[in-house]
Amino acid sequence: MTLPMSTAMGGVVALVGRLRELTGWRRAAAAAFLGVLATGALPPVQIIPLVFVAFTGLVWLLETTDEDQRPLRRAFFAGWWFGFGYFVTNLYWLAYALLIDAAQFGWMVPFAVFGLSAYFAIYPAAAAWALWRSRARGIAGAIFLALAWTAAEWLRRAEEHTSELQSPYVISYA
Repeated sequence: MTLPMSTAMGGVVALVGRLRELTGWRRAAAAAFLGVLATGALPPVQIIPLVFVAFTGLVWLLETTDEDQRPLRRAFFAGWWFGFGYFVTNLYWLAYALLIDAAQFGWMVPFAVFGLSAYFAIYPAAAAWALWRSRARGIAGAIFLALAWTAAEWLRRAEEHTSELQSPYVISYA
């Protein structure tokens, strides 16, 4: 059974309307959930279509910041929560590594996973902030977010190479 195109589009319009109405912790939770969805496109889950759902949702969430009194702040924090959800679920392997000797290193797990995720989330937040500043919307907004995200990731990786925050992936490519 297939849905008529008008029904599918009506559902999308309703979803965008719901995102537009979100404020406070619900907006933060939606952004973090979208970040978790983006992680689902990576191994070991590797459900590739989730990346399109997650980033489309982020673009829609950022397009709704125009109505706020402090849109730059709202865009930055939507990007930060997206990045936090993305990195918390992406850095799960740090907990495994630290729990090999849980008696000695177990106390570090929340600081390593949540602390690094909070720090790394600044880069997607900067990409979201740049998208809002560009005023690009629709497909142009999605393309701009992809470029801004790539630039932010490049800066994050460059910063990792020049600091003590190197991950095993960075070391293997060095």
